[in-house]
Amino acid sequence: MSMKDIINRLLIPKRYKNIVAWIYVMAIFWIIPLYNKGTYDGISQCKIEVFYLISGLSLALYTAGSLIADLRNSSDSENGSHKSLWEKMSATDIMLSLFVLSAGLSTVLSRYRKESIYGVPGFGMGTLSLVILVLSFFFISRNMQSSDIVFHLLALSSVMPTVLTIINRLGYDPLHIYPVDADTKTHLYVSTIGNYGWYCEYMSVIVPIALYMLLNCAKITVKLIYGIFLAVVICALSLAGTKVIVLSITVSVIIVLFQKFHKTKFFVKANVVAIIMGCLFVLYVWGILFASKIPEIANGRGYIWNTSIHLFRSLPVWRWFIGVGPNCYMYALNDYLVIHTDESVVFAEKLRGLALTSAHSEMFDYLINMGIVGLVAYLGFIYSLIASYLCGEKVRSSRTDISFVCIISYIVYTAFNFSIVCSTPMFFVFSALLMIGSNEEVFTVEE
Repeated sequence: MSMKDIINRLLIPKRYKNIVAWIYVMAIFWIIPLYNKGTYDGISQCKIEVFYLISGLSLALYTAGSLIADLRNSSDSENGSHKSLWEKMSATDIMLSLFVLSAGLSTVLSRYRKESIYGVPGFGMGTLSLVILVLSFFFISRNMQSSDIVFHLLALSSVMPTVLTIINRLGYDPLHIYPVDADTKTHLYVSTIGNYGWYCEYMSVIVPIALYMLLNCAKITVKLIYGIFLAVVICALSLAGTKVIVLSITVSVIIVLFQKFHKTKFFVKANVVAIIMGCLFVLYVWGILFASKIPEIANGRGYIWNTSIHLFRSLPVWRWFIGVGPNCYMYALNDYLVIHTDESVVFAEKLRGLALTSAHSEMFDYLINMGIVGLVAYLGFIYSLIASYLCGEKVRSSRTDISFVCIISYIVYTAFNFSIVCSTPMFFVFSALLMIGSNEEVFTVEE
């Protein structure tokens, strides 16, 4: 086959877009966790920058390929014509569109309009990042053709960060990334990720892959590899883990076991899913309210949640619905503390000069940053993802099963943490993988 023939085959729009989607997904999982500038100073900032770079290059590749294909009058010659971005919008698509529109509305009406576009320096989960994440969902769910190999590669991408975590906690710094005289055994930061809590949140979307493959793959060799991988991960998490990752993994194990012994489609009624999710959400809210009365609970989250409740109540009623601006929690809190000087004294004692950039609950963050409208849209997005899997709308496959577990694991973890560039883009990738048309493979790990 000549080079011209290869180029012609690659420029078939459907095939080319699939390649770009693969490039984006692999770059997100392989580059962001490892990328650093040889220091922990500004490490999350440099990861946000490379996230923007990956997204920009992916967009450029997509645009260039599409233009070339159009100029060549190319058409989708395989599997029929490809549907456009907004064609046949699903409930998930609609809710996610409402979510990003609520982010836009919150930005336009924010007192911190400029800040809300990027977000808190070093975290960068503002409107720009949300738009990119939503666009990545639409692009991957419509263009990527996945197989088991994608999940093997995603799990493999975490090996180096995990091994480095163990090495760091054993007292070694092979990358010379720690400050001089720092004790790597107890330092807040680990590996090339940063904060050990960020590492755990990152692993919350990786561990479910290994659990699923270990319990469901028919090949002994694959089971053995994932068994060794899980042993290494458990070692890393025992040295630099959080209590929430234990909860996240426990939930994942329960779901994977249920998937293993229930091979057919799930046919849960949509209203049953809604009732169960509603009850869980009410229970979660009650737990937050209860914990907010105990300042030291959950590593100080009780105090953070109590302060966040006071902050939300202090906002004008109309801001309850649109929020203060995406990723603008810190700015709103600082203004609140200027007015409430008595609380600012307690805050200074508790935080010891540190800035509080979020409510340490992704849903609570969305409530304050994007208001009731934004939170409802996000919950609607989550509901539609779960319902599409449980209500028999999708043909079950290893892809849908693994993606579902990873999604739930992330939701469990971020119920007590916040969006970060080392995990939130991965969550949107798994959400997109779940929503890909699933008539091309069924239980491939069993084959």
